[in-house]
Amino acid sequence: MKSKFRPLFSHAALVVVFVGTLQLMPKHTFAQAQVGKSVFFDKFIGLCYGPHRDNEDPDFGIQPTITELSEDLAFVKNLTTKIRTYGATDNLEQIPILCQQFGIDCYPGAWLSIYPCENERQIENLIQIAKQNLSHVKGLIVGNEVLLRNDLSEQKLIEFITRVKSSTSLPVASAEIWKDWFDHPQLAQAVDILFVHIYPYWDGVAVEEGANYILNRWNELKAKYPTKKMVIGETGWPSKGDKRGNAIPSEENQKKYFSDFITMAESNKIDYFYFEIFDENWKSKLEGTAGGYWGLFNSDGSPKPLLKELIPEQARNGISRPPRKVSPTMASFPLYVYSDACDPKNSFYSSGWMGELPELVKKDSTIKSPTQILDESSTDNPFAGKTCIRISYKPSPGKWGGIYWQFPVNNWGTYTGYDLSKSINRNATVKLKFHVRGKNGGEKAEFKTGGIYDPKLTYRDSYGPISTGVITLKKEWEERSLDLTGKNLSMVIGGFVWVTDYNQNPREATIFLDEIVLEVTIPVGIKDKENIIPADYSLNQNYPNPFNPSTTISYLLKKIAEIEISVYTLEGQKVATLIRKNQLTGQHHVNWNGHDKNGQPLANGIYIYRLTVNKTLVDSKKMLLLK
Repeated sequence: MKSKFRPLFSHAALVVVFVGTLQLMPKHTFAQAQVGKSVFFDKFIGLCYGPHRDNEDPDFGIQPTITELSEDLAFVKNLTTKIRTYGATDNLEQIPILCQQFGIDCYPGAWLSIYPCENERQIENLIQIAKQNLSHVKGLIVGNEVLLRNDLSEQKLIEFITRVKSSTSLPVASAEIWKDWFDHPQLAQAVDILFVHIYPYWDGVAVEEGANYILNRWNELKAKYPTKKMVIGETGWPSKGDKRGNAIPSEENQKKYFSDFITMAESNKIDYFYFEIFDENWKSKLEGTAGGYWGLFNSDGSPKPLLKELIPEQARNGISRPPRKVSPTMASFPLYVYSDACDPKNSFYSSGWMGELPELVKKDSTIKSPTQILDESSTDNPFAGKTCIRISYKPSPGKWGGIYWQFPVNNWGTYTGYDLSKSINRNATVKLKFHVRGKNGGEKAEFKTGGIYDPKLTYRDSYGPISTGVITLKKEWEERSLDLTGKNLSMVIGGFVWVTDYNQNPREATIFLDEIVLEVTIPVGIKDKENIIPADYSLNQNYPNPFNPSTTISYLLKKIAEIEISVYTLEGQKVATLIRKNQLTGQHHVNWNGHDKNGQPLANGIYIYRLTVNKTLVDSKKMLLLK
């Protein structure tokens, strides 16, 4: 599916068929069916699970909560015997554990893209999922339509597949459209299973011919790869959208396609994952109107009226899936824009390319890779750590370019940003500090913070823009800063921006940046207990999460209090007390090594940690231990 595994055919699928739809009706399965009558089985063989509710969008890094995932999967177990997923970070890596709890077979996938650091996180988390030895994880999917999007080369994709295969005995797959599998035999040989995407709708085929079209493409691939295991990784029909050739989206056609496809797949013993369980509205911006309407259920969890009779009786009433409540992300100082390449401390994304820069990296450009312009893993004499940022840019006559480091990723006012206002002492000095140099000295550029500030935006920076003005760079590293003292920091989206133009740099300019950080300075004489004055007691998400072998839990206190932080299983059994003492106002942290109160290592899984203040529960959060 144009967005951002092993079991064989099973008669456990729920099937609703109208006799006479196809020629290939299996007599042993449908012998008692009557014209116009429906025949049901318990569950669908396999479904694709995209978990994003309204107001959630992986392109912006807004992923579902663990609670939402748990609610979904408690419902999904009534629909299908297995699911496939599309990411292994930002809570999605916890889906396999939840599937284990609910008895759903799972084929977790690593989402691969143009972003190297995120790809590393995805692959490493997928390997860690495999190491949990969960009985309901039946295979791993490395990449989804990577070749279709041209995000990675075939060779790079094969390298990721090989790396995962070397770390697990589970079957390893990749997912591509049927034509890309046909055209890339090396990729086909690299995987254990081919997850094949076949969409008559996208290929402009009329719904009446859809099932036969699927079967023909399937047989062509089987003829080309007779010894390879194959599964239909995605297919479906949208209930709304634009006409494509002879393909017309509608709820009636969605119902017909679904019935026809299930019948054909059952008749030919083809394993499949049908796309998809819920509508995901965020996809409309990628695929037009049709993108948000592939689900058997609406995004709010209600069944589509014409599809309701196809749904297993135990799931026919749907589920309540309210939109995600959008609110600022609470943050504290120091808050890094950039510390080191792929450092988890980096809290903003270099996603806001402006001016002519987006044009320079188009497919028909002489720029072969965006890293020719921006490399955040440069090892060319970093100021600190192992890496720094390198920007190389030759402005065209009369043109300009710039890059915003944003939160969330790609955020131009669609989502809220960070709220730092609760972490500022009234006497504190607040600055955004950064280190910068030019390759040769004499390069010119301007640096800013804030500035995503248009009043027409749904959300915007609560200050700015604050600028250095155009400065001339030295060949040696120097520290620069932007003063934010006294500014409203209740909404920080545009953390940092670099910009230059042809007049400033008529020839190619290369600049380096490092250690870009928002930080506070407390004047001498201010008591420790006044350093931070939060509006309330606050418990932060542990870091790292998932973790192995240890993790850090941080929290803020409003005043002197007796606090306790303890760890519990999901069933409510206390397994460890990490701290119990009186503490002063301020920001504190405690480490946990994954052991119980007797010093014994605990098993993989989700645990709950709770902050109690003066013997009253303040907050609790979930964390994932992986070994």
